[in-house]
Amino acid sequence: MRTYTLEEIKRDSPAVESSGEQIAFVSVGCVWWTTYREDMGSKQIEIDPVPFPCCPHCGALIMETPLKEFLEAAEKSSTHYGPYGLRAFVAAHHRGGLRGNNWDDITIQIMAGVPLGRRYG
Repeated sequence: MRTYTLEEIKRDSPAVESSGEQIAFVSVGCVWWTTYREDMGSKQIEIDPVPFPCCPHCGALIMETPLKEFLEAAEKSSTHYGPYGLRAFVAAHHRGGLRGNNWDDITIQIMAGVPLGRRYG
Protein backbone atom coordinates (compact mmCIF):
# COMPACT_ATOMS: atom_id res chain seq x y z
CA MET A 1 0.00 0.00 0.00
CA ARG A 2 1.42 3.39 -1.03
CA THR A 3 1.95 6.09 1.61
CA TYR A 4 -0.22 9.20 1.47
CA THR A 5 2.01 12.29 1.24
CA LEU A 6 1.86 15.86 2.48
CA GLU A 7 2.14 17.03 -1.12
CA GLU A 8 -0.95 14.99 -2.06
CA ILE A 9 -2.87 16.46 0.85
CA LYS A 10 -1.96 19.99 -0.26
CA ARG A 11 -2.78 19.28 -3.90
CA ASP A 12 -5.86 17.06 -3.67
CA SER A 13 -7.83 18.36 -0.70
CA PRO A 14 -11.12 19.91 -1.80
CA ALA A 15 -11.98 23.55 -1.26
CA VAL A 16 -15.09 24.62 0.63
CA GLU A 17 -17.61 25.89 -1.91
CA SER A 18 -18.58 29.04 -0.01
CA SER A 19 -15.03 30.35 0.50
CA GLY A 20 -12.87 28.47 -1.98
CA GLU A 21 -10.48 27.72 0.89
CA GLN A 22 -9.14 24.28 1.82
CA ILE A 23 -10.06 23.25 5.37
CA ALA A 24 -8.58 20.80 7.89
CA PHE A 25 -11.05 19.03 10.17
CA VAL A 26 -9.23 18.17 13.40
CA SER A 27 -10.34 16.09 16.39
CA VAL A 28 -9.96 17.84 19.74
CA GLY A 29 -9.71 14.46 21.51
CA CYS A 30 -7.08 12.50 19.57
CA VAL A 31 -4.64 12.88 16.66
CA TRP A 32 -7.18 12.11 13.90
CA TRP A 33 -7.65 14.72 11.18
CA THR A 34 -8.83 14.97 7.59
CA THR A 35 -9.35 17.39 4.75
CA TYR A 36 -12.44 15.64 3.40
CA ARG A 37 -15.82 16.42 4.96
CA GLU A 38 -17.10 12.94 4.00
CA ASP A 39 -14.41 11.29 6.15
CA MET A 40 -16.10 12.62 9.29
CA GLY A 41 -19.04 10.27 8.91
CA SER A 42 -22.33 10.95 10.64
CA LYS A 43 -21.42 11.14 14.35
CA GLN A 44 -22.75 14.37 15.82
CA ILE A 45 -23.55 15.98 19.14
CA GLU A 46 -26.28 18.57 19.55
CA ILE A 47 -25.56 21.67 21.59
CA ASP A 48 -28.61 23.95 21.94
CA PRO A 49 -29.93 22.58 19.19
CA VAL A 50 -27.06 22.96 16.72
CA PRO A 51 -25.45 19.69 15.56
CA PHE A 52 -21.64 19.56 15.65
CA PRO A 53 -19.57 16.89 13.91
CA CYS A 54 -17.65 14.40 16.04
CA CYS A 55 -14.48 12.43 15.42
CA PRO A 56 -15.15 8.98 13.94
CA HIS A 57 -12.19 7.63 15.96
CA CYS A 58 -12.76 8.98 19.50
CA GLY A 59 -16.14 10.75 19.38
CA ALA A 60 -14.74 14.17 20.41
CA LEU A 61 -15.78 17.38 18.70
CA ILE A 62 -14.08 18.37 15.46
CA MET A 63 -12.71 21.84 14.88
CA GLU A 64 -12.19 23.43 11.48
CA THR A 65 -9.11 25.42 10.57
CA PRO A 66 -7.65 26.73 7.29
CA LEU A 67 -5.54 23.94 5.80
CA LYS A 68 -2.70 26.18 4.65
CA GLU A 69 -2.06 27.55 8.16
CA PHE A 70 -2.55 24.12 9.76
CA LEU A 71 0.09 22.54 7.51
CA GLU A 72 2.49 25.47 7.90
CA ALA A 73 2.27 25.10 11.69
CA ALA A 74 2.83 21.33 11.40
CA GLU A 75 5.90 21.83 9.22
CA LYS A 76 7.36 24.39 11.65
CA SER A 77 6.89 22.11 14.67
CA SER A 78 7.37 18.66 13.19
CA THR A 79 9.13 17.37 16.33
CA HIS A 80 5.77 17.67 18.15
CA TYR A 81 4.65 14.53 16.29
CA GLY A 82 7.39 12.34 17.73
CA PRO A 83 10.51 10.85 16.18
CA TYR A 84 8.79 10.33 12.82
CA GLY A 85 7.71 13.98 12.58
CA LEU A 86 5.65 14.81 9.51
CA ARG A 87 5.50 11.13 8.52
CA ALA A 88 3.48 10.50 11.71
CA PHE A 89 1.39 13.64 11.13
CA VAL A 90 0.41 12.48 7.62
CA ALA A 91 -0.21 8.92 8.86
CA ALA A 92 -2.81 10.29 11.31
CA HIS A 93 -4.79 11.87 8.42
CA HIS A 94 -7.93 9.79 7.86
CA ARG A 95 -6.55 8.64 4.53
CA GLY A 96 -3.05 8.14 5.93
CA GLY A 97 -4.00 4.82 7.45
CA LEU A 98 -3.14 4.94 11.17
CA ARG A 99 -5.35 5.61 14.21
CA GLY A 100 -4.32 6.58 17.70
CA ASN A 101 -5.19 8.64 20.72
CA ASN A 102 -1.79 10.36 20.80
CA TRP A 103 1.46 10.65 18.85
CA ASP A 104 3.04 7.79 20.81
CA ASP A 105 0.32 5.47 19.45
CA ILE A 106 1.19 6.52 15.90
CA THR A 107 4.94 6.15 16.55
CA ILE A 108 4.47 2.62 17.90
CA GLN A 109 2.47 1.63 14.80
CA ILE A 110 5.11 3.03 12.45
CA MET A 111 7.88 1.26 14.39
CA ALA A 112 5.89 -1.99 14.25
CA GLY A 113 5.63 -1.71 10.47
CA VAL A 114 1.86 -1.20 10.27
CA PRO A 115 1.26 -0.37 6.60
CA LEU A 116 0.61 3.27 5.82
CA GLY A 117 -1.58 4.27 2.94
CA ARG A 118 -5.01 5.03 1.71
CA ARG A 119 -7.27 3.02 3.95
CA TYR A 120 -10.66 4.69 4.02
CA GLY A 121 -13.30 4.06 6.66
